[in-house]
Amino acid sequence: MKEGLLSVSTEIGSINIGDYIQALASSQFLKKIDTFIEREKLNEYDGEDIAMIMNGWYMHHPEHWPPSPQIHPLFISFHLNDLADNHLLNKESLDYLRQYEPIGCRDYSTVNKLMSRGIKAYFSGCMTLTLGYKYHSVQKDDKVYLQILLFYLQERWIK
Repeated sequence: MKEGLLSVSTEIGSINIGDYIQALASSQFLKKIDTFIEREKLNEYDGEDIAMIMNGWYMHHPEHWPPSPQIHPLFISFHLNDLADNHLLNKESLDYLRQYEPIGCRDYSTVNKLMSRGIKAYFSGCMTLTLGYKYHSVQKDDKVYLQILLFYLQERWIK
């Protein structure tokens, strides 16, 4: 089966560097990225069946949930945004999630929301915690490095 990578919106004002880092973390577990599917348009995908890690924050546009039936999800590091609870915890959504349980959750709040509605869930933590799987240094120098991202500077300080 082909493999997809969850991507995020590039709309000005909605860019979150953390989303890109989470996508990078997910990508290290894929043999090949065959397609990118935007998180806010999951129900619109109409291509070949694909396997996809479904991690991260859900979602700005909950009307685009549940995802397309062509997406075969692995829910890990899943987080439900409180503002989307009404839609993402309705009967249709819970029936969808039940097909793929247990659901790995990024935080205990999401675990509790799902379990209180009869969905098997567990705490998996954030996908970014896996970055050492592929991205690590074999040489250690016992130093700590702090890097300020150019993106952050551009978005926050330079206008």
